[in-house]
Amino acid sequence: MPRVKTIRELRKEIAAKEARLLKLHTRRKKLTANLKALDKEIISLTGSVAATKPSRSRKAVKRGRRARKAVKKTSRKAPKRATGKPLMEYLKQLLAKAKKGMRVKDVASAVVKAGYPTKSKDFYGIVAMTLRDKKNFKRTGRGIYALAGK
Repeated sequence: MPRVKTIRELRKEIAAKEARLLKLHTRRKKLTANLKALDKEIISLTGSVAATKPSRSRKAVKRGRRARKAVKKTSRKAPKRATGKPLMEYLKQLLAKAKKGMRVKDVASAVVKAGYPTKSKDFYGIVAMTLRDKKNFKRTGRGIYALAGK
């Protein structure tokens, strides 16, 4: 059974916690003053506090093969699409001509022949995933898709 504390012991604990709280409030005031001074200096250099960004992001130091791979993957920017139509537009135009529908394999090769720029290793998979959009396309058979009637 736990020991019951006396009133004197409880008052002593409260006094210790209040002293600690006073120290923390004092420390917080000093830090706030330092932060305001830093903000003034940043404003004098750049004109505003919010518009400043560090030159490069600071990431936690990670060790090991998985961590390095994760950093490499996140640091790359996704390539932007060159000027031209999105894949969805190519698919709509192509399937508008084929009333009975087309196989995914044929659709993928026809889109590339129509001029869609891609460097994907699995372009078939991308086309197949895009064709699953039920608003624009309907599945007429196994692996065969047609333009959805509107």
